[in-house]
Order: sequence, then structure tokens, then C-alpha cells
Amino acid sequence: MTTYYISPTGNDTTGAGTSGNPWLTISKAHTSASSGDTVICKSGTYTWASQTFTKSLTIQAETNGLAIFDAALANVTWTFNTSITVA
Repeated sequence: MTTYYISPTGNDTTGAGTSGNPWLTISKAHTSASSGDTVICKSGTYTWASQTFTKSLTIQAETNGLAIFDAALANVTWTFNTSITVA
């Protein structure tokens, strides 16, 4: 099992999914991760479109309560075709 990181200041193109070089989006983390992996969300506000999860992942904030997912008034749907643990 591997731990990956995302950050509102990350980059999906040049990021490596590490704490020091995180990706920007949960979508990139989902695409790159395998079932059983953990995605750590660094503090900040995340905005994005809908996401379908097809892998069993654990998604958690690096600092409890400081990773905010904001749909920016859009209609965003998260679809879970597998088990997701949100910690």
C-alpha cells in the first residue's frame, strides 16, 4: 500500500504524488493509485468536477478539518463503485 498526496498548490503534470511534490486533484490521485492506497489531502480548498471512484481508497486530510472540498456552486457528484474510507 502506498500513500499519495494532493494539494491545492500541487501539479498533476509535474507532481509526483509525494508530500513535497503533490498532485493537484483527487482525479489524478485516483488514476495513479491502486486499491488499498491512501490519498492525503493537504490543507486548503479544492475545487473540481464530478468524480467516479472505482478503486478502494482511503482519503483523509493531512490536518483534520483543514482540507475543504468546494464545488464552487456547481452540481458535483461523487460516485462510488467500490468502498471508500474517508478519514
